[in-house]
Formats: sequence, C-alpha cells, structure tokens
Amino acid sequence: WMAPFDPSARNFAVRLEEGIGFWSGIVAVGNDVASCECVTEEYLTAVHSLNNDKDVDGSVGGRADLEFAPKMKEYRHLVQQARLDSTGTLCQARTVNGHILERAKFTDEHMTFILQRAVSDFGTKHWWEVGDDDVVPRLE
Repeated sequence: WMAPFDPSARNFAVRLEEGIGFWSGIVAVGNDVASCECVTEEYLTAVHSLNNDKDVDGSVGGRADLEFAPKMKEYRHLVQQARLDSTGTLCQARTVNGHILERAKFTDEHMTFILQRAVSDFGTKHWWEVGDDDVVPRLE
C-alpha cells in the first residue's frame, strides 16, 4: 500500500467528515527502522503546490492534496478533540490510545523513537516496557 499514490489514503484527514468517528494519530509501521514513524502531521498538512514544488527546506509539505488545505485547521481540531476524549467515544475504534499518549505528553518524536526501537529490537531481545530512560528526548 503506497499512500502517496492512493488518493483515499493520501487524503485520509478528509475521512474525518464521514461521521463514523475521529482518529487521534497515524503511525507508519514497516519491516525496517526507516519506515516506522509517526506521520500524523503529514496527513494533517497539504502539499505546497500542485506541482509538488519544494519548499525552502526541500520539503513538498504534507500528503494531502492542495484542494484540502483550507480544511486542515478543522481536521487538526477534530484530531485534538479525539486526543482529549478520555472516554474514547469520539474515536472510530472507540479507544483511548490517543488520549493516553496525550496525557503522557508523548510527541510525534517520542512515538517515532519508540517505534523505531521496537523494530530494531524485534527478535533480538525479550519483551521490554517503555520507561523514562527509553524515551529520547526525555519527557518533561
């Protein structure tokens, strides 16, 4: 599955309007460290131009089509509401996973670090739990 080539995946934030529930974050999980990361911001950001022109920093922006750029603030608000919902009723899957991560003050960078560590350690170590010493940068 290649999100950049699939409009329904690329424009996943637009699905927040379907009325079936929100989501609180998106992670990419693959079989190598480089393909594991938190990609929520990519889905809540539109590309900079229809030609995928690069920005000053070399990026082309997010994954969503440019036509949805005006709605991204609204979508970001819906995702934040789901993260703040301690009951899970706003989420399509009825989970509180996003709320727990929000309460723990985990950033996208923290989640990416943990995902990449898990893939790197897979099959080489016994099960481990995430503790303060495992999270870089340190949680404050």
